[in-house]
Amino acid sequence: MLDALGRIGDTLTSQSTDYYHIGQAIREYHDLLLALSGIELETQDLKVDIHSKTGKAIGTSWAARCVDDISRTKQFVRGLAAAITELKAQKEGPIHLLYAGTGPYATLLLPLLNRYTPEQLQLTLLEINPASYESVKRVFDQLGYTQFIKSMACTDVTQYQIPAGEEIDLLLSETMQHALKAEQQVPIFMNLIPQLAEGALIIPESIDLALGIPVSESNNELGMPTYRAVASVFQLNKATVAEWGTLPNATFPKTVVALPNRAFKQLAILTDIKVFKDIYNRINESGLTSPAILCDRARVPASATTMSFQYTVNDYPQLEYSFE
Repeated sequence: MLDALGRIGDTLTSQSTDYYHIGQAIREYHDLLLALSGIELETQDLKVDIHSKTGKAIGTSWAARCVDDISRTKQFVRGLAAAITELKAQKEGPIHLLYAGTGPYATLLLPLLNRYTPEQLQLTLLEINPASYESVKRVFDQLGYTQFIKSMACTDVTQYQIPAGEEIDLLLSETMQHALKAEQQVPIFMNLIPQLAEGALIIPESIDLALGIPVSESNNELGMPTYRAVASVFQLNKATVAEWGTLPNATFPKTVVALPNRAFKQLAILTDIKVFKDIYNRINESGLTSPAILCDRARVPASATTMSFQYTVNDYPQLEYSFE
């Protein structure tokens, strides 16, 4: 199994865009993870989401299926490998990685671990869902990777406090849907980023939401419309988190943009993810970056000239909008 994970890691971190072979590696990874965890994906209890005042954590079965999103898995694994390489060049001693929201597999990390020793990499693994937490424990135990684990907790990551004296070098959290809706990426980052040292790295490095319009009916292999960004309306990164304050009293900026001054069929929110440095999940490359449709042209008030956007965190976090 370790040899197979190593091969999968090599494929996912390569610069290859041969998605046939990448897809084969992802399918092998999917099967390997199921075997290691013992999860039955159709078990109804594993499909139950956990809801809170700051959004939802998806059920174990849904989290397990995230590996099948080829671009998401490849680009995040590539980005994580690049970040660890950068930190190793800068720091002596072990790198401390906090993985917030591991799901049942720690999918984005697992195929990289054969490259390191516990003396080089130490892990804090956090997961709110008890079934996912128990699964990831089994996976690490099965692979003999428990020595990498510095600490592990089944906890609400939006409330987690890093123990005094512990320094995190790298924060990894992919707990999102497109348009940053429903799930807890924003509140998790808002809780954890202020607790990091100034030089700590985060993955994803930045998430940008933009107002977009379709510019063609079908211009890709999937036959989906191609969209063009009109204006950026929300950014999630270290700098913006520092400006907002802390929940529940955070203040998110209101952004007002002019409506496109030509005919358009649809308005959508486009998601662009900078995973790390030059590694991206671009618009429409992944389920995480598929356009979130707002409305058709017919639903835009005739008198409207602008749109306003403001992010909100509650039991269903989302980017709210209105016409003005």
